[in-house]
Amino acid sequence: MSRSLPITLFLSSVCLCAGCDKLGGNAQTDRNAHASRSPADGVDPTTTFVRSTDPAVELHNVSVDVGEDASVTIEFSAKRIKEPGENAKIHVKAACQVGDDVLVDAITVFAWPDQWDDGASKQLESALFTSAGLPGSPSLCEFRFFFKRLMREPELLKDLCWTGGSSIDDGRCTGLERQKSSERIEVVSVNGQLETRAYGDDDKKSLRTNYTILFGGPMPADDLIHAKIACTVNDDEKVEEHFPAEWLGYMASGEKMALSSSFFTAEGVDSSASCDFIVELQNRFTAEAKVFGEFCFADGTMSEGTCG
Repeated sequence: MSRSLPITLFLSSVCLCAGCDKLGGNAQTDRNAHASRSPADGVDPTTTFVRSTDPAVELHNVSVDVGEDASVTIEFSAKRIKEPGENAKIHVKAACQVGDDVLVDAITVFAWPDQWDDGASKQLESALFTSAGLPGSPSLCEFRFFFKRLMREPELLKDLCWTGGSSIDDGRCTGLERQKSSERIEVVSVNGQLETRAYGDDDKKSLRTNYTILFGGPMPADDLIHAKIACTVNDDEKVEEHFPAEWLGYMASGEKMALSSSFFTAEGVDSSASCDFIVELQNRFTAEAKVFGEFCFADGTMSEGTCG
């Protein structure tokens, strides 16, 4: 049996730096009321990484662009110093204060430094928060750059704090007000909506889910977010799954990740369908999974628990 959850909204703003819905009728659940604040210094104490003392790649001339639509784009120059190893990658984690929340994202920069010559430099650009976007303009953002070699722990290359405009300081941000949670990982808000899409000569309905995850502690480095939807109409079931987020080992306690998944964009889904929406952690190597969110979308309403 499913049950509806109340809606709660928080809004505030902070700004400190270290050292120097388009469619109506959305149904939404929100479980933020129990959250509390993290220590006042704002620098997360739970996730530590070894800083590279002999990096294979150096980063220079980092710039950050925050658009009027709260999009976040980073641009920087990467120089190969020595052989980086097979399948070496540059990862970037962003943690941005937006109102009362610290929202995070982690991406792989498509650079392939193992294919460069020693001494070669490349100008790179990547967008963050592309899944669900930020709900508003950030007051500050912390960027952590990592170098990841195959089957080895990530090495920290650089920490930067953006405080608005073109202002970027070396080091981590203070004042990021991370929340505390009683759970290691949980879905704190979720909504669903049917969207009409033009597909060839036909209009089909897809189901979009927007959901926010709160991390209550460090995550296993090899785990992914696995989102699955199973919709039933007259005993006919269709299932689709997405992997909207990886590199969870970079996430820290009290940080939130906003995600969006659109299902059945090609084949469509009947508006009378009842749909179970399941969110779980899945190991990238063993496929072992642990469910941490179960919801039901039916009659335009998203509620907690499966539909059965």
